[in-house]
Amino acid sequence: MPAPRQEKPFGLGAPWTHHATPEEFERLARLHNRILRKELALSALRQERAGIMRRCIRRMRRAAGKD
Repeated sequence: MPAPRQEKPFGLGAPWTHHATPEEFERLARLHNRILRKELALSALRQERAGIMRRCIRRMRRAAGKD
C-alpha cells in the first residue's frame, strides 16, 4: 500500500485556521485522520475492483478467441 502523502493537515497555513479555537483544532485533527483512513480504504477497494475487471476482461478475450 502506498505511503500516505505528506501534506499540511487540514489546511494548516490557510487564513481561516488563525481563527479556529483549540477545540476546533482537536476536532479537525480527528476528522483529518478519519478522512485519510477512508481514502486509503477506498483506494484498496478500487484496486480490488480493477483486479477483478482485468481478470474478467482476460476471460472475455480468451472466450472470444483473441488471446
